[in-house]
Amino acid sequence: MTPVQALAQAAAYCYDGAVDANGETHDIGLRREKGHVINDSRQIDGFKVRFAGPIMTITYQADIKLREVYAGGFEEEMERVMADIAKYLSTSASRMLGKRVSLKEEGEIDVLVQSTSNVRVWATALKKYKISGMKGADLDPPVPAQDRLMETYRSFAKARTER
Repeated sequence: MTPVQALAQAAAYCYDGAVDANGETHDIGLRREKGHVINDSRQIDGFKVRFAGPIMTITYQADIKLREVYAGGFEEEMERVMADIAKYLSTSASRMLGKRVSLKEEGEIDVLVQSTSNVRVWATALKKYKISGMKGADLDPPVPAQDRLMETYRSFAKARTER
């Protein structure tokens, strides 16, 4: 099992209501984990991961109240949630692999807030992490198809002018 497979499997176990082998819920650090399940209003949030070479991108979505955005500290809260998710995935993947899997932040968090009503908004945060210990991964980004096509045109034009 590779670090990417272990991280993907750890993310797959994080759906709402998931329990571990002992029957206890996963404590990831999401908003939906706070409060009483029946008595409190449910928080709608979740995350997904995707991979491109040695980079893992975490996308976090949450339905929140507009006043939380304007109250201050909103971006720091999103940073905290992303750090909690990355920490959980890293420790879960390390347990599966039997060796340490660490994630290093790549760049800043990108947060998009979209209005759904006068009271609520839909927030989407995106952050990239570099996966350590990726041996044999293609670290160079692929050449875009447009660049390869232009090179074909150049070689064709060069061959035509040499005649």
